[in-house]
Amino acid sequence: MNYRIRQDFDAKLRGEIGTIVTPHYNNTTIILTYPNTYAVGMSNLGFQTIYGLLNECENVCCERAFLPDAPLLPLYWQTHAPLCSLESKTPLSDVDMVAFSISFENDYLHLLDILELARLPLKAEDRRDSHPLIIAGGAITTINPEPLALFVDAFLLGDGEEIVPQFVAAYQQYAPTRSKPELLEHLAALPGVYVPALYDVAYHDDGTIDAVTPIGGAPSVISTCPLTDLETFPAYSRILTEETEFGDMFLLQLTRGCPYKCRFCHTGYTQRPLRHLSLETAKRLIEHGLQFRQKIGLVSPAVADYPHFEALYDFILERGGSVTVSSLRISACANTDILERLSRAGQRTITLAPEAGTERLRKIVRKNLSNDMLYATIERIALAGIPNVKLYFLIGLPSETDDDIEALIEVGRNCRDLMVQTMKRTGKVGTITVSVNPCIPKPSTPLQWCGMATERELKQKLQCITRGFARVGNVDVIAEPLRMALWQGILARGDRRIGEVLLLAKSHQGDWKKAFRQLQRSPEFYNHRERGADERFPWQHLQVGQSQQQLFEEYQQLFTGTR
Repeated sequence: MNYRIRQDFDAKLRGEIGTIVTPHYNNTTIILTYPNTYAVGMSNLGFQTIYGLLNECENVCCERAFLPDAPLLPLYWQTHAPLCSLESKTPLSDVDMVAFSISFENDYLHLLDILELARLPLKAEDRRDSHPLIIAGGAITTINPEPLALFVDAFLLGDGEEIVPQFVAAYQQYAPTRSKPELLEHLAALPGVYVPALYDVAYHDDGTIDAVTPIGGAPSVISTCPLTDLETFPAYSRILTEETEFGDMFLLQLTRGCPYKCRFCHTGYTQRPLRHLSLETAKRLIEHGLQFRQKIGLVSPAVADYPHFEALYDFILERGGSVTVSSLRISACANTDILERLSRAGQRTITLAPEAGTERLRKIVRKNLSNDMLYATIERIALAGIPNVKLYFLIGLPSETDDDIEALIEVGRNCRDLMVQTMKRTGKVGTITVSVNPCIPKPSTPLQWCGMATERELKQKLQCITRGFARVGNVDVIAEPLRMALWQGILARGDRRIGEVLLLAKSHQGDWKKAFRQLQRSPEFYNHRERGADERFPWQHLQVGQSQQQLFEEYQQLFTGTR
């Protein structure tokens, strides 16, 4: 290993609290890999939870690997050094399994980069029995693993805490005496395990899917494995390091799932039922976290809906800690006690998600919120002494018009004016951040039938919004790059033919448009067309969340005003 790379690994390990060190001897060796840098991966609770879970499995040694930081990446190519695990510096090619924890579609290309850096064949069909098994899991690959089907041997669908121990035990039972194809057949019999090679996909002449046919004894439908009890294996910061986005805090997940079912978000449809961590367990873990960090980050899609939220807040403050939350539902801000607690705990910014500028458009995506409710919330936040507010908006929602965009600008300006007027009473004037992102239709939601807005449409909308706030003080407008959002849209609803696009995009430094042109395929097929009522989706053989019939009924309600 190159000296600079080794130094970087050692420095990262020295900065950690909670690193797990397990001998390789007589153990199944697994390298849990995050397809992004160390700083990004170690900020991810799912990654940390699976790391702890794998190391608690019998006769398992699990270490970690990440995409190298940009300054070090050239060294791997110049020195031909293989990518190694952080803990023991073992090459990924020398272990039994490489397990990817994937949270975002835009990291798919990084997965290919990591396989190449590890000197492993990219395509699953090119890897032999001597190569490690390549597996993947995470919320994104649970709702649609097909774009990575060309590269991954097996996907674990659903909550990893439920399926990982069974998967590892089955691997340990069959791997010593079975070939790779035989091993995969045994693993495919487990609930929640999807082996793409055991399914043949046929297409119509128009490019849509005709049928997905199991090969051999593979199940025709693969069900996910939801975790029924958060108490068994709670999600929290098992390893603490300052070299992350949340390096100064201890993170704890309070709930899994979301009760609100906003129509653009898969969480409310796929991560059910809603599960809460008990107050006793939350307190115990926070006591542990406060030994190392003064700030506690509470994680949940709707954190204020946690039934013991206020009691937990008081518990943290009584023990000298401070609290931060990622976002709040606007309805939760009706409780001024919560806002005052947040202010006392040092919260400087509240993030709200009105999603759209008009009540009509909000109702379509089941965000039942009036402008009056939003303005009242802004005033309460300001009166509580919290100086900054971040507003999340989506553009390109179904049936959106120019009037909706103008209304978005008006709502943002009104929030700014109200914030400034109210904060003047306290002598503090903060900032309104308007975050604008394209609506990306996701699998297993009612919007999966919708076409995504085109690049030209999105660009016009974004330019209009930017101009609308150009001379407005105390307002920052931020937006995701449109090219990245459009690529994410393709990956979100792509089929396994997208694997060839990924391969070519990798060879063209991520230029997916060039890859589509070279393959003589159309990105519009995946992004911008409305899906027909009878069209078969690439993920339809996976039983994730609600049935297609239930989702289609909601899709039909989008334009009728039905909730």
